[in-house]
Amino acid sequence: MRTLLLLAALLLALPTSAQSRADASSQAGDCPYPVVFVHGFTGSQASWEPFTGHPDVATIWGPRADVFHAVLNAYENEERIAGPDGVRDTPDDDVLVSFANRSNALAPGCVYASNWENFWNEDPANPLLEVNSGDSPGGLFASESDSNEEAVQKQGYTLGRLIDAVLAANPGKDRVILVGHSMGGLAIREYLQRRDGAGTPMWWVEPTAPGGHRVARVLTVGTPHRGSNLFGNPFFDDPGLDGTPDINSAAVRDLRYNYFCFICNGPAPYFWGGEEDGIAAGFHTDDVDLDGDETSTITGINIDGRDQGFGDAEDGTLDNPAMPLPTDLHYTWLTSDMGTTGDGVVDITRQWIYDASGPVPSDGVPHRLADSLLTDSFHLDQQEDTDAVIRGLDEPDYPVWAYALAVGPTYAATATVRSMSTPDGPPTEDPDWFRVVGPARIVVIPTPGLAGRIDAYEGTPPPYTTADGDATAAWEAGDIRRALVVPPGLNHVRVTHAGVGMQSWRTPYTVTAQPLPLVVTATPRNAPVVIPAGGGGFRYDVRILNRNAVDLPVEVWADALGPDGELSDVATAPRPATALPSRTTRVTIRQNLRRTAAPGAYTYRVHVGTYPDADLTVTFPVEKATALTAAAASTSADEATEAGLGAPSPNPLRTRLTVPLTLDAPATATVAVYDVLGRRVATLWDGPLASGAHRLVWDAADAAPGPYAIRATVGGRTEVRQVVRIR
Repeated sequence: MRTLLLLAALLLALPTSAQSRADASSQAGDCPYPVVFVHGFTGSQASWEPFTGHPDVATIWGPRADVFHAVLNAYENEERIAGPDGVRDTPDDDVLVSFANRSNALAPGCVYASNWENFWNEDPANPLLEVNSGDSPGGLFASESDSNEEAVQKQGYTLGRLIDAVLAANPGKDRVILVGHSMGGLAIREYLQRRDGAGTPMWWVEPTAPGGHRVARVLTVGTPHRGSNLFGNPFFDDPGLDGTPDINSAAVRDLRYNYFCFICNGPAPYFWGGEEDGIAAGFHTDDVDLDGDETSTITGINIDGRDQGFGDAEDGTLDNPAMPLPTDLHYTWLTSDMGTTGDGVVDITRQWIYDASGPVPSDGVPHRLADSLLTDSFHLDQQEDTDAVIRGLDEPDYPVWAYALAVGPTYAATATVRSMSTPDGPPTEDPDWFRVVGPARIVVIPTPGLAGRIDAYEGTPPPYTTADGDATAAWEAGDIRRALVVPPGLNHVRVTHAGVGMQSWRTPYTVTAQPLPLVVTATPRNAPVVIPAGGGGFRYDVRILNRNAVDLPVEVWADALGPDGELSDVATAPRPATALPSRTTRVTIRQNLRRTAAPGAYTYRVHVGTYPDADLTVTFPVEKATALTAAAASTSADEATEAGLGAPSPNPLRTRLTVPLTLDAPATATVAVYDVLGRRVATLWDGPLASGAHRLVWDAADAAPGPYAIRATVGGRTEVRQVVRIR
């Protein structure tokens, strides 16, 4: 190992004192995916506490659920993750993630933190974790990096183990959201980008599966995506560490964008690729790829600037196309400019990756696959910039990245101001996308004071659609609730708030996919319903089966689509009812159609829910007769008219029914049988018919017992007779 002192150092993330965390009882709701906060150089689980412990943040998803602890420097003179035997999770590993006193079996929850500021008792037979210890193998004067100043590749591997543990703690969730400050953002990129010689991801939870990284979105904060060459350490001296941060550490080696001394100057291979034996003297180790030697050729996470046409490798601005970031998740690069050239530690141009049109990776539309935000915080204060960080955690703007919701839990989300460069809509209009398997009622309790709407889409809409949904429900500022029902199968839901301000996120909104516990039927009496031309009424029974174990208050109301397919003025006002548990509740309603109502076919719609939000809607047909039809229908059931429909017999019937029909002249006739729901169950005649007396037969052997209607239409006139089948 080299022992010469390197003249440059980088301070990227510092632990801060712990802050009080909000009580879990104040948590607004569950999270679609757990959020993992990754600290940076010299950091610990305390690094993100100014943000995660902030009362307004903890109100969204609750307090931090747990911390994943690891030791990244278990043995002296050893850099290989799996140690000499090459087998992970054995006692000789240089990266340890399980201990006799800490298994890293995490508690379920929404908020997690990394902690690499640890050491251990150096006893492979009984490994014990020493939390927040600043020790290194070999003692104070050994040429070793502290655990939280270790190589980025070690951090990327350990992050994969952390993600696996978080998902194991939350079996109903299949993704995480990653947030990294400073070097923590590089650990995230290392986890996502690193490939082996065959092109297989090295650190993913499921390396060979589509989406095997199991990441829904990424936010980096003040991350030196293109390196930083900060000198010295003028800011901080924590007695919990080995004095000041180690400028000879593997972390500083990887963080620099180039090396220089009196006789050397070259690009850093971790970022731009190159040879390990070209690294400047002075670091504890030059083994960037952790293979046990210092002679490898390294694949950098960024493109060599000379391949972009620039003069130097460190001028590259893109992720390495030979080892790119995956494009099935969304990225936000949160940058900071204090009015000089950056955040006091990382130059503003090095806090993100980009091309001529904007942030990368890109899907061809600037600021869509990746976007960027700008704040003005000092590097070491960025975890306290709650407004900026929350903006970077905004829910997806497009269905391609929609967050999955389970039916049942209430989820918390935030209305936030989007990037000023967002390609669709004003930044103060925030569309958030979710997906859910129905049937379910989507209930939104919006952010107070903001108007908005819900859009629901059956199936999978186009990946970047901004079109209206198949069903919509809007609310005004001041409304406290809005809901709509989605059908069985996969559905996508967009919740949009308008007029969003920078502080709107402090009162989160909630979205719940409620199960539909009701079964509803609406059965008209004496179906099919034919209203005389002069107007009239009919009754129908609404039956509500409540499969819950408790009373369920509901409202029942109705409307109708007229013969022209438009909503008519036929309606029934909301009527309260209580659906009793595990029973069927019946509500009987009478509906009138006025004489002036247009003749023709109506679709009568019965709604059950909380007006005006229907949980379930059922329909049945109603016909308003013409004057001729009414005249025909008014004749005695025992005499034939011009339409000639006589009394069916026998009535009641068991298996066979004879229907007499007499025509004065040849005509086209339709005679059919309908059940109580208005469904045609049999056709006795449909076509030309000669004049004279006819006897039509219905073979009812397979028909269910109950009432039926025989309906004859001849030359535009209709008659109906009621019959009953018995066993």
